[in-house]
Amino acid sequence: MKITLKIPVDLDLRKEKHRNLKDYILFELNHPFIIRQYSFFIIDEFSFQLVEFIEGMTLTTLLQDCGKLSLKQTQFYAAQIILVLEYLHQKKICLRNLEPDNILIEKNGYIILFDFKYAVKKERSFSVCGHPQYLAPETILGQGHSYAVDWWGLGLLIYEMLTGYPPFDGSHNFELFTRICESNFTLPTDMDDTCKDLICSLLRPAPHLRLGNRSPQGITELKNHKFFEGVDWNQIENKEIK
Repeated sequence: MKITLKIPVDLDLRKEKHRNLKDYILFELNHPFIIRQYSFFIIDEFSFQLVEFIEGMTLTTLLQDCGKLSLKQTQFYAAQIILVLEYLHQKKICLRNLEPDNILIEKNGYIILFDFKYAVKKERSFSVCGHPQYLAPETILGQGHSYAVDWWGLGLLIYEMLTGYPPFDGSHNFELFTRICESNFTLPTDMDDTCKDLICSLLRPAPHLRLGNRSPQGITELKNHKFFEGVDWNQIENKEIK
């Protein structure tokens, strides 16, 4: 068993309460697509995490190498992300920074989610965190956010995996945030209609209308979307697909 020492970037003691949450939160998680934490300790003002060693590359690096992914690859990775988010939400944990930089691709092709520095365990949060391009409208507007921000993040990732670039951009933050809040983005004309429908359903500005969050059966509805037709969810979770 290989382990590695991870030193979190955020060591601001004024954020002690949240820092302790992210230090402890991994201990209660046991999922094939989440990094395992074995221990953590604090020396003076420095916090250290002892986590499993993962050999692979980030989703960002994969996209840089490939340009974009095929529909089948995107389906495979998106299905894994859904299974992780389903597990986290069942435990009342909102991830809040679902970005390609925070997803590792193992050598066997499966993902590992490893960055939980912004994860919260409460029904609603008002803090702003994450890269500007990956913020959800409700986060930008300060309306308070919950699990729906993770489904917004999934929509962003699916778009980026299929195209090679994120859906929202701007010459400055005001322009970027305006486009995000209006869900003003362009879909490639040659993109499959099923992909377009899934992305548009996930990137709805109103959280209560967003796929994954718009009904009590939100995750089931998402899994049953035509984009995931033919996916064997149990095989993926058990890492039986080679």
